[in-house]
Amino acid sequence: GNERTQRLPELKATLWAAVQPPEAAVQLLTAIRGKIEQFGYSPDRVLFELFQNADDAAVQHPPPEPARFRLDVSDGSLRVLHWGRQINHPGADAERGHREGWHHDLFNMLLMNLSDKREGVTGRFGLGFKSVHLLSAGVGIASGFVACRVRGGMLPEVWDEQYIELGALDFVQAGRRATVIDVPVEPDREADAAKAVAAFRQAARWLPAMSRHLRTVELTGAEPRIWTAGFVES
Repeated sequence: GNERTQRLPELKATLWAAVQPPEAAVQLLTAIRGKIEQFGYSPDRVLFELFQNADDAAVQHPPPEPARFRLDVSDGSLRVLHWGRQINHPGADAERGHREGWHHDLFNMLLMNLSDKREGVTGRFGLGFKSVHLLSAGVGIASGFVACRVRGGMLPEVWDEQYIELGALDFVQAGRRATVIDVPVEPDREADAAKAVAAFRQAARWLPAMSRHLRTVELTGAEPRIWTAGFVES
């Protein structure tokens, strides 16, 4: 009721204070990881989930050509970039974006309720994104006006300085800034991250042909590659 609504800021502040100790954030993340695994998500699916999110974003707000997905791989870190609809952006048709709930992207990405019964792309987007927490305890999200690090799998912290240091402001294609998902891999999950990259690399040759809009997949790092697909009308 109204009383609970009025108390919401107070309850949020209480929750935030409760998870400030490192051990509390670890416990929260552990609980969220358990939920993610209950829904059948595994580390080797993480990059496919992020690719699907990027393809959805490219359909919702077509990016400058070429429509591409980029995966940067380095020691202890993964980073995904795309140039489709930015997080919380209404897309090309603002009325449709509001109707679809796209202005609530970040809320869905951080929401504790992991129900997979939500309808529409936004629900799948929020659920699939959470799989990144299987690899990282401090995922960074940089997209449009959104720039945050996620603590405990659900609590955003401002990421302004690190965002600039990352160089996300420089990832511009034809005037549009990239959406950047930065995944610092925990030391005890490096083997899982390697499996995720290997699985993605194995399937990458087919992804541009099977996606709805993304036609270029780029891999940077020790073994850089580019996969593309084109279609000819008969």
